[in-house]
Amino acid sequence: MDLNHENATNKLSTTKASARKTVWDSSTHMIFVELCLEEVKIGNRPASHFNKVGWTNLANNLKTRTGKDYTKLQLKNHWDSMKRDWKLYDHLMRIESGLGWDPVKKTINATSEWWDEKIQVMFDQVVSSQSHRSLGTNFCSLQFKGGSRTYKI
Repeated sequence: MDLNHENATNKLSTTKASARKTVWDSSTHMIFVELCLEEVKIGNRPASHFNKVGWTNLANNLKTRTGKDYTKLQLKNHWDSMKRDWKLYDHLMRIESGLGWDPVKKTINATSEWWDEKIQVMFDQVVSSQSHRSLGTNFCSLQFKGGSRTYKI
């Protein structure tokens, strides 16, 4: 048997297994948030991320409370994802006008006009940043919330 081939195969399967995206259910997410708050309170987040002790505590305590093993990279990716989501939420709630929060659905409330304006702005940015104009189209349809809306290029 070729040991080099076996080692290479094991490394490849380990790489593929670790490359899978971690799915965080709401219960595990809330436990993660609680544990993060505990680590912040005891001083294991001196800057924008946790220190080595903080990451270790998070992994150990999450395993104790959920029975699930997470690597530091998985924890950091979830932390970074939450941070991006918070920045967007904070921007929408503080800077954008005419928005509210639906505590039952846990979503941002906005009028159809607000959504139409934001979609048009984003669409215009995509079109101007890429050379879609060379396609020769005058109109483009976007699917949004089950309905089709047409935006002029």
